[in-house]
Amino acid sequence: MTHEEYSIPTKMYQDQGGNYGYIVVPAGKQHDGEKMVQWYHLIFEDFHWGGPNGEYKLINEFELNEILNTNYINQNQI
Repeated sequence: MTHEEYSIPTKMYQDQGGNYGYIVVPAGKQHDGEKMVQWYHLIFEDFHWGGPNGEYKLINEFELNEILNTNYINQNQI
C-alpha cells in the first residue's frame, strides 16, 4: 500500500489593516433543491489576540462572497 499526498486548495484572506483574517477551505458541492452550491469551511482569526483563537463556520459560496466583499485581500494560496 502506498501513500499519496493529497493537497486541499486552501486560501487565506486578511483585512487591509492587518487585524483579522480568514482561512477558506473548500468543503464540496451539494444540491440545494434548485442548483449545485459550493460550500466552504471558514476559520476566522483575530491577530491581536494573545493566544490561539478562532471561529469556525460552514458557509455556502454566496455567504463567502458577501463576507469577502469587504476589503479583504487574498494573501496567498497554501
